Amino acid sequence: MTERFASLAAIVLWLCAAGCAARTPAPQAPTNDPMASVSGRQLYEQGIEMARSGDLVRAEQYLVASMQRGHPEPIVLRQLMNVCVQASRFRAAVAYARPYLERHPHEWALRYLVGTILAGLDENAAARREMEAVIADNATHADAHFMLATLLRERFNDPVGADVHYRRYVEIAPEGPHAEEARAGMLRQVEP
Repeated sequence: MTERFASLAAIVLWLCAAGCAARTPAPQAPTNDPMASVSGRQLYEQGIEMARSGDLVRAEQYLVASMQRGHPEPIVLRQLMNVCVQASRFRAAVAYARPYLERHPHEWALRYLVGTILAGLDENAAARREMEAVIADNATHADAHFMLATLLRERFNDPVGADVHYRRYVEIAPEGPHAEEARAGMLRQVEP
């Protein structure tokens, strides 16, 4: 009988404990966000420090958090793109830039960077659109002409279209770093 009493007592204790737990509210976690007092600027500076120390993953996280906390997007985005490129996170860099470019379509320097990244990712049609948009906004952007010419020649098999942009590059930057290659890429006029 004592064994039966002991089992019954164990069950009663268990039921009592379960009932008491149901009536006692669970302890609440503090409702204050420990990061609430950290400013966007502080997060940005921490992100820069992480990048300098080579921790590119955490640098990216801090930079994104700084934008979310209101640090100026153009300033953060410049550093964020740099961190993503250093970390070979090219698609992430493009993903961060796209919403900004939708709101600021005339930011041709960022658009050019996105276009070059897309070309490197073999997203040729998208890269071409970005380079064409850069040129539409800034017709004297020599590097965009060179990049578009190279895309047209090598990826779209369009030497005639490439010729126009190689010639424009040489007009804008006759002594530029790509001048020799641009001249070599031009079509030759054949006299009858």
